Amino acid sequence: MTSWRGETASGRAAVLLILVLAGILIASHTALAQEEAGITDVEVTIRSDGVAEARVWAEAGPGLASIQLPTPPILATILVTTADGGSIPPIVEGNTLIVPLEEKTLLEITYLVDTRASDGVFSFDVTPPGVPVTLVVEQGIILLGLPSGITSYDKKDSTLEIVFSEPSTISFVPAEYATNTAAVGGGAGTNNTPTEAEAREGWGLLPVIVAIILGVILLAGGAAFYVYRRGSGGNNVEAVVTTLDSTDKLILDTLKSSGGTSEQPALLRATGLPKSTLWRRLKRLESLGYVRIIRKGKTNVVELVKHYEDESKN
Repeated sequence: MTSWRGETASGRAAVLLILVLAGILIASHTALAQEEAGITDVEVTIRSDGVAEARVWAEAGPGLASIQLPTPPILATILVTTADGGSIPPIVEGNTLIVPLEEKTLLEITYLVDTRASDGVFSFDVTPPGVPVTLVVEQGIILLGLPSGITSYDKKDSTLEIVFSEPSTISFVPAEYATNTAAVGGGAGTNNTPTEAEAREGWGLLPVIVAIILGVILLAGGAAFYVYRRGSGGNNVEAVVTTLDSTDKLILDTLKSSGGTSEQPALLRATGLPKSTLWRRLKRLESLGYVRIIRKGKTNVVELVKHYEDESKN
């Protein structure tokens, strides 16, 4: 009899222990369960510099408060503050913010919106988290299209406020980047920023431009030198004389002994020079102002303009 009662008491104690442990587990699970926070207000501001900033106000706690962010955040910019000014490090899962709270409190979440950019147009998606979203557009921003489900709008000083309640894609262009006038509901402005391919093409023309400039400089220099050599004559006798070698002097001496004029075939026979050599030297002497080549019929007549000895006498 005593043994049965002892076993009964032990069984009751075991059952009681199990119930206590179960209660502790249930209580701890309840404390750690995520609860969706009650979002009270959402505001997204597109600043005049083209940066979009979001503010979310919510009431949550105690436990793990789950807050659905209305726009994609730049993670490093997320800041969670309480009503008393304290800050809480958040946990981020996609667009969901999880905040551990010891008691019920009011939260303010601020962050910069992760915007997309294409051809000078910026955009981001907004999903209202059960409450309307207030879109604030500052001066200097061109809004490209309207959000869906607009419930009201207002203009305050230099800003435009639009309240909407349906998922929307917000597209805009900062006025400093826009090249075409765009109104609300209008199309995107044209981007005048050169593309990478256009930039490479522009740089590819640079060597050609440099080569053309250098060519012009060389031609101009050659022409100036030619004019100088032709006009320097008696101003610098030594310089002129040194440009003539024995072959040049032979041709000039032969012309002088022929009375200052000779047909090219006769000059060829008198000097004994090869035909090509004589022709090159005559053209050179003509460029220096010593002879003049005149075409007569089927032959050339070479006239002596000046002799190197005449230069020395002057």
